[in-house]
This record gives sequence, C-alpha cells and structure tokens, in this order.
Amino acid sequence: MGFFSKIFSFFKRDISDPSDSQKSSKVSDASIDTTSAPKEGFAEVDNRDGNSKDVANKPILLPETKFINSNPEDSSDSDNKDATPNSISPDSLQQFPLEEKEESYIDRIRREEEERKKREWLELLRTKRAKRRKELEEELVVIDKQLTFIQERILAIKEEKKGIVKKDAPDILLNLSFATPQPANQFNIKEFERIITMRELLQQRIEEERKRIEEAERTALVNIQEAKEAIKNRNIDRARECLDILSKQTSFIENKDINAAIKDVVFAITELSNQLEAEKRAREEQRRKQEALAAQQRAEALERQRQEEAARKLREEEEKKERARKYEEELREKEKAQQEEISRLNGIYLSLKPDASEIVKFLRDNGIYYLYHFTEASNIPLIKSRKGLYSWSYLLSHGMKIPSPGGNDTGRGLDRDKGLEDYVRLSLCKSHPMAYRLYQESEGRANLVLLKIKIDVAMFESTLFSDGNATDKRAQIGSDKGFLDEHIDVDAISLDWCWGSDPRFKKRQAEVMVKTFIPLKYIVNLDNPEKMTFNN
Repeated sequence: MGFFSKIFSFFKRDISDPSDSQKSSKVSDASIDTTSAPKEGFAEVDNRDGNSKDVANKPILLPETKFINSNPEDSSDSDNKDATPNSISPDSLQQFPLEEKEESYIDRIRREEEERKKREWLELLRTKRAKRRKELEEELVVIDKQLTFIQERILAIKEEKKGIVKKDAPDILLNLSFATPQPANQFNIKEFERIITMRELLQQRIEEERKRIEEAERTALVNIQEAKEAIKNRNIDRARECLDILSKQTSFIENKDINAAIKDVVFAITELSNQLEAEKRAREEQRRKQEALAAQQRAEALERQRQEEAARKLREEEEKKERARKYEEELREKEKAQQEEISRLNGIYLSLKPDASEIVKFLRDNGIYYLYHFTEASNIPLIKSRKGLYSWSYLLSHGMKIPSPGGNDTGRGLDRDKGLEDYVRLSLCKSHPMAYRLYQESEGRANLVLLKIKIDVAMFESTLFSDGNATDKRAQIGSDKGFLDEHIDVDAISLDWCWGSDPRFKKRQAEVMVKTFIPLKYIVNLDNPEKMTFNN
C-alpha cells in the first residue's frame, strides 16, 4: 500500500503542483532567454521519458525579444538578466524614455481593442491549460480509487489463502483389467488475461501522455506554419481556422518555443485583422465617396438635362409660336388672296352677254329651269369650303386637291386640245350619259350626287354652249342665243333616256360651259344634293 501511495502521490504532485499552475498562469509573462532561444523556426520538441519533475521543471522558451538599449555600458548587465516584456524596471524606463506621441481617439480605441484581444487570447490559453490539468487530476483520482480497490482485493485474497487447509486425497485403486475404455469429456481451459502491474500501468499512462503531447506539438507546428502562410497571403479566415485548432492543442503543449510561436500567431492575426478592418473601412469610405460623387454627378447630369429640356421646350414653344404666327400669316395671306381671287372671279360675271335675257327666255320656254353638274358625294364639303365649283385646270394650277376628281387623262387631254380646260361643265338634262359610264367603270361603287345650278350662269359673257359632248370632234361650240336656236336639240334633251344607237344620243349630251368658277349662290341644292340612281 505504501509503494502505490508513493507513486500516486508523486504523480498527483507532478500534475497538480501549485508551482506548475502558477507557471502556467504566467505563460504570457514567461521569461525570455536571449542567449539560448533560437532566432528562426521553433525549438526541437522535448521527449517525455516519464520523469514528471523534469517535464514540470523545464523552462518555457518564448521568442527572442529585443529591447532598445541606448547605453552601451549597461549591455553587460542586461545580458546577465532575463528580459521579459513585463520585467522592465522603472529605472530602465527612466534611462530610456520613449518618444511620446499624441495619439488620436481612434488610435487609442484601436490600441485598447488590440490589448483587450491579446488579454482574451492569453486568458483562453490559461483557461484551457487549467481545464486540462483538472481533467487529469480527476482521471488520476479515479485510477487511485481503482488501485486502492485492487490493493484491498489482494489483501482479502491473501487472508482467504491463509484459511485454506491442505488435505491428502484418498487412495482409490481401480481395477482396470475389466474396465472398458470410455472417452473422456474434453473441455477448453479458459486462459485468464494477464494482470497489468501498477508500474506497467503507470508507464503505459506516461507513454500515452507523451505521445499525446508529441501529436499536439506536431499538429501545433503544422498549424502555426499554415497560419503564417495564411497571414502572409492575408487570408484571415484560414488563419483563424488554424488558430482555432491551436487553441484546442494548447492544453497539451508545454514547449515554450511553440507557446511563444502561438503568441506570435495570435498577435499577427490580431494585427492582420486590424489592418483588414482598416482597409475595409478605407474601402467603404472610398466607396461612399465614389457613390457621393456619382450621386452628385447624376444630380448635375439631371440638372443639366432638366435645363436642356427646359431650353428645348422653350425653343420648341418659341418655334411653335413662330410657326403658328407664320401659319396665321399664311392663312391670312391665303384668305386675302382667296378673297381677292373670289372678287376677281365674281368680277368676271358682272359682265353679261348682250342677249343674256333672250338666252334665259329660250331655256325657260323649252322647260329648262336648271342646269346640272354630277360629282362624288365626298367632294361636297370641299365645294362648300372653297365657296363654289372650280374647273379642274384651276384646281390643279392652284394646288387644290379634291378627294374624287372627275374625268381622266384622256378627257383632260381633249379639253386642252380644244382650249376648254378652264371651264366648269354643266348638263342640260339630269340623266347624263357620262354619269352612267362613270358609274359602270366604278363597278357600282361610285356615290354620285346631282347639283342643281341656276340658269343665270348661262348669261355670263364668258359662258359657252355645245350641241353635244364638247370634246367630240364633230361638236359645235357657240356663245349666243342664235347658236342655241340653230344647234340645240330641245326634243333630245327633254328625253328621260335613249340608247347609244339613237341619233339623239349625242344631242342629249349638250353642255353649258362656265368659265373657271361657279359661286355658291348659284348652286341650289348644295346642302341636300340629289343622289343619282341607275336602276332603270
């Protein structure tokens, strides 16, 4: 019992030694040996040989830290002392005063944030190591209880062994001469497992702990290198992943070089994080400035566009007003010219034929009270707006278009040949053969109406008469009452209809031709023209 108690007490003291916990709590303040610490890389991983005291008493190496020493005479004294980040005496601070710089509020906040993050990481490392030590202590307590139980069981077995009495077995002789050999029941003897001694168990436990520490150190070295590469490549996410893995391994690591390297990684990640945050803030500020500039440019562009649009609208308004003014002037000029033209045309009809009254009397005596002019119904509004009927030559020369012009190119050519292009053609009868032909050529689509014209237009001095279609080569043309008496066939005109083979057919086409223009006052039924039908 004493042997096992010494072993367990020694092992527990190695794990839960207050001096070790005090050392682990001062990992961040561990001393730095500037003479023995390597300048590059990491120190070789220590091998655990089972001696807990040697492991506990090994110093933790931290990265070499150089302090500014401006006094060369004190260099020998500083070499004999352990320099730590927190071991600078007030005298040394007085000897080497640092240049004080006024820092801004943002720099102070950043510095305090960096210090807070460093303290948090160091506290995390201490907490993980303390937690691991506590777990080991709990495991050792369980093992101690198991070993105590085994020791008590060994003592109980020894006591039972003392009570066992040795007895001689009776000598039983068997006569085998007549016995028949019988097969024996075979059975396998159970082999009991070998009982591991406490020393072997302890050595096994120490070996497992050593392997765990070596594996943790190897993992830490790999992740330290990867974290450095990530920091070099400015990959903060990968560096933090490596740091998370390192934080899980710190409770198994006691190598001071590795712990110092982990500290350097923590500080480097913190610095990189601050740099990235500063760059992010700078990018955000630059983006905000660019957006503000773009917004300003858009506003200026919109303002320019608005001004240009306003100027364009103003120009358009002015141009519109100018066009309206010009159009009004043109309308006034056109109206004036039209009135002058109408006055001129009306002036033409102020002069009558010498025998005007005799011509009118001739027409009335023969039952002719109106003259007739057929046209498309679509032309009626235009006739009203233009104040009368015009010859096709006059309309063409003055640029007056009509929806449905009468006649064709052949008829107009014949009019030009006889000098009759500037006359309005009137018929002496309602059923003019030319109207029927136009109706047939349109395949019944022509909507022809018949306008009644006062016979007063026959008295105009420039009015002509024809005994048939004026474009006919054999047609006779005159201008007085004698021509009417001699050439107009009143009987043919009075017929309602006759066939083309009838000699009176051409005589029914006799015409009255009024020079250029017939005013509205001579058109009787312009508001209600008679629609022409050709059913019979």
